[in-house]
Amino acid sequence: MIASQETHEGEIVGVDDTYVHVKILLNEACQNCNSKKACMVFSSKERIIDIRCDNPSLFQIGECVTVHMATSMGLKAVLFAYVLPVILLIGSILAASRWIKQELITIAIGLGVVVTYYLLLFSLRKKINRTFSFSISKKI
Repeated sequence: MIASQETHEGEIVGVDDTYVHVKILLNEACQNCNSKKACMVFSSKERIIDIRCDNPSLFQIGECVTVHMATSMGLKAVLFAYVLPVILLIGSILAASRWIKQELITIAIGLGVVVTYYLLLFSLRKKINRTFSFSISKKI
């Protein structure tokens, strides 16, 4: 295993022609984290992810597997989901406040920019998902 990878244990909940659907359970690190109640990423105890697989027939429903993800992909996801929206919000509010003196309109512009950003992310989700790749291996 490469040092720059995150691994999670999971259980296969579905298999189709090109994908293996894996239920990922919460990490022990999240169990001890003080911020877990406020963290939107791990607000539930499990996530189901779809992993593109060359030969999904090798896996069976109910089988325990290990899912691998490059650490850099997690950082990219945090950038897209949290960092860029905050930068856009603050930047648009500062820019709008230079020309518009009504604070309510300025804040509405900032929120509109962030909503537009998230709608753009949602519309490009298939393209973005192709940049996030997971690999799967049988648990020993």
